Amino acid sequence: MSIERIIVIQAGGQGKRLWPISTDTIPKQFIKFEEYSLFQQTCLRVRALFKNTSCKVVIIGNIVSIATLKEQCSEINFIPDIFIIQPSNRETATILLNTAFLIQEMWGKKSCIHFMPSDHVFSVESAVYTALKKGENAAEHSDLVGYGIEISTYSNQYGCYITNKTSKDMVYYNAVEFRPNVSIDGLVEMQGQYSCFWDCGILTAKAEKFIHLFQSVLPDFSKECFKSYQASKMIENNILLDEDYYAQIKPISIAQSLMPYVDAMSVIDIETKWADVGSWKNFFQWYADRPDDYITNTIRYIANNRNMTVSVGADSAFSESYNMMSLITNFVTISAAPDAIDELIQKKMFEVNNEGD
Repeated sequence: MSIERIIVIQAGGQGKRLWPISTDTIPKQFIKFEEYSLFQQTCLRVRALFKNTSCKVVIIGNIVSIATLKEQCSEINFIPDIFIIQPSNRETATILLNTAFLIQEMWGKKSCIHFMPSDHVFSVESAVYTALKKGENAAEHSDLVGYGIEISTYSNQYGCYITNKTSKDMVYYNAVEFRPNVSIDGLVEMQGQYSCFWDCGILTAKAEKFIHLFQSVLPDFSKECFKSYQASKMIENNILLDEDYYAQIKPISIAQSLMPYVDAMSVIDIETKWADVGSWKNFFQWYADRPDDYITNTIRYIANNRNMTVSVGADSAFSESYNMMSLITNFVTISAAPDAIDELIQKKMFEVNNEGD
């Protein structure tokens, strides 16, 4: 009996860090900075990587942006086996465990699951497929398989895999520890003794092992998630999670709540450049080789399609309603540091979130 391969595309996030272009109904994964959105690029990557192999595809969305998600699937003729629709955002641990319950019931406990974010980009797509194939082999012996990017510069945005120093010809590394974040001093100290990798967000595990990990580390949380899954409804190829049960589950991140406590974890070096386009800083760094006018015109085009007022140029006047959009485009024009853009965005986000307090 062959083992089912399941690709889970995580597209249910809110994507607030690319405000003001990113909105509730069109989070960052659905923004078309190029011909295709980050979400569509992920779907096309899955199609290309697994065109000669059998696999099932599950896409995670949320009730607010599901119409956009399905429209973008239709544009590229990408039809998954299942849509899972979250009634609210309860962080990654909650939705991934609910998804694992579904996969175990539909395709068996030995199913090999690849969890893939929908807002990440890779410079060499074939390297992703090579890494995932290694991950499937590692999943036979490990409870959880993560994928890492060799560290060249420090960042406080990513989790860190700490592995035993072994030769590069190893199929995978054995993780000594996973840290959701690490200080620059701690990283420097560890790199003298260990091989360290940034977490690029992809995970692989057998359905049975993934569920058992949660039941061992977070037993009460697992029970609540199972209740939520049992209350879900299936309409055609849509799994609708129950709003009341789902809202009762504590929202926790898998990187914070589970991964630091996994003993039998393997790490695959994905061996290509990668970016989580989750902030303006990362956006500008990834598109650094593009002309300034390309990025500026792209942002202006998106803004105009949303009926936003955008002014480009250091001396331009702009409406108060969209001053952040204008500041972004001004910064692109005058080549300001990405850190300054992030600072402005975060400041504005704080102001918006605290209105009326």
